[in-house]
Amino acid sequence: MSPRGKCRIWKTPSRSSGTRPDCSPQEPAPSAFWPLLTDAARQLWLPDIAEWCGRRAGEARFGTVRAWLGGSAMVRLAPLSPDQWRHLTPSDAITLHEGQPVLGTATITEVAPPRI
Repeated sequence: MSPRGKCRIWKTPSRSSGTRPDCSPQEPAPSAFWPLLTDAARQLWLPDIAEWCGRRAGEARFGTVRAWLGGSAMVRLAPLSPDQWRHLTPSDAITLHEGQPVLGTATITEVAPPRI
């Protein structure tokens, strides 16, 4: 199964780059929380933290898809067209490409809806 939407892949900053906020998956933070935290990190001159919080704001607004990439790493996918990714469920396989040829495959491990 291959979604027609596009996405961005990013990695989370390492713990050595500073403390970063995180929330329990059982109690997700409301979507209004992340932009406030992003602004606070910018005011404190913490660009890596601000960038990370900005990505979490996007996850809260559009939803999140997590996948296991080719047996090597867990990644978060940020759908650029979230509506085209709503059909995905854990264990679905998706094809990763940027034009042609296919770059790899990933197995969906989690799909979280928007928290607006």
